[in-house]
Amino acid sequence: VPPAQPTPPAPPATPVGGVKDFKELFFDTYPAGPGRLYISGQGNDLNPGTEALPKRTPQAALSALGPTGGIVVVDDDVEIAELALSGLHFSATGWGHLVARNLWRPRFYSSGQTALSISNSSYVGIYGFEVEGLDEASYPYAHCIASGGNVHHIAVWRNRCHHGSAGIGFAGNLGPMNNIDACYNVIHNTSRWFYYCSSAISFFEFWNTIGSIGKHADGWDNRIVGNVCFDNWNDKAATANTDGNGIIIDDMHNTQSWGGPTGVRYNGNFLVLHNLVVANGGRGIHAPWSDGMWALFNTMAHNLTTMEDPNAGELSSNNGSSSTLQWNLVKPDVISGHPNWYDPWM
Repeated sequence: VPPAQPTPPAPPATPVGGVKDFKELFFDTYPAGPGRLYISGQGNDLNPGTEALPKRTPQAALSALGPTGGIVVVDDDVEIAELALSGLHFSATGWGHLVARNLWRPRFYSSGQTALSISNSSYVGIYGFEVEGLDEASYPYAHCIASGGNVHHIAVWRNRCHHGSAGIGFAGNLGPMNNIDACYNVIHNTSRWFYYCSSAISFFEFWNTIGSIGKHADGWDNRIVGNVCFDNWNDKAATANTDGNGIIIDDMHNTQSWGGPTGVRYNGNFLVLHNLVVANGGRGIHAPWSDGMWALFNTMAHNLTTMEDPNAGELSSNNGSSSTLQWNLVKPDVISGHPNWYDPWM
């Protein structure tokens, strides 16, 4: 059954006293629970997590919030290799948030595997971090942010992700997945060495059988909003290039036997809004074998720099239904074999 079509979003109202900053908007969109704990590079997980006596690791601090949720503030001196978050379950009225005290100062990095992974969790927000993968051919799984499956209501906001095998990747073949937001991130120099789900932002084969999961209050199931994606591409010398896109919503019909429910269509929708997608190797925004993508007010320019598919388009949706591509600005490079800016296979 094709997904229900929500009303396109109206511009947000300007609050009294001026426009909200990103962090205020984040907390308004995903209300945190009452707890507040702190992490420092000089902390200790045996500490209570106060600002004077902070904890050391995000997993310990988020777990200490308890099911009522709250905010974990991360100091600038925190650097952690391959942070793996798991078993964190909060609620719609009390999210659990991991928030950088200052934008892009705390750093998560890869030494061979995913720099920041999250699995078996719900109602978790990740805001404001430097996330660095490992840009080497011998480490094809050194992604920036990725999910290990069994997640819903995850918000990844305003992070800088770079030099990983993939930027932000949520792959439902690893377990049920639904209600994922990737908003206002900067993703660049990724996807060189991995040829599956290796775009700046990749949502792959979602399915939503994790209990009773509803839409966000605005009618959308998943949101990709306000991201900047540039210089993400596959290494042309290694193999034929079919990835390295800016944004891809990939195979929500679950046609491939990668571990999910083969042939079961995901019936959620996707808001792809106000993204800037420039100079990537693959398409700008692409939704193959997927339904319910609303691509609105995006800007795409000079993508398809390494793409080997002569039918590729800067903005495309094929073998799916109930998608809307409207009010986008597209500036293609008209090069040999790649004259298209829009792929009409709906």
